[in-house]
Amino acid sequence: MRFVFKAPQRFDADGVTANRTVIERLANSNGDVIVDMAEVELIDGSGFGALAHIHKRLARQKHSVTVVNVGGQPRDLMLRTGLLDVLGSRASAETLMTGDYVIVAAQGQAAEGIATDRRTAA
Repeated sequence: MRFVFKAPQRFDADGVTANRTVIERLANSNGDVIVDMAEVELIDGSGFGALAHIHKRLARQKHSVTVVNVGGQPRDLMLRTGLLDVLGSRASAETLMTGDYVIVAAQGQAAEGIATDRRTAA
């Protein structure tokens, strides 16, 4: 199973606090996580910490975190810090969307929770 997390527009201290439950569920999930950064305009140390937390927990279970659709300030900072190399990055999620996956939206977005929108891709 794969989980697609649609990260919040502001992946800063406030965004991480608002999404703490979702972030914890992803960190404890039993599958790979794709973080869709298409809506993210700003990321700071709190957002980096959340991504590193998910990565560290999933790596213990032999699962991975991949970020997709990264642009602007988040991309620049993630390149400079090397976080994109650690997590892995793709231009889009389309090539990763095979088999079963669950869409997980950030608080305030259309779908909330860990299992709101389950899909199967060909």
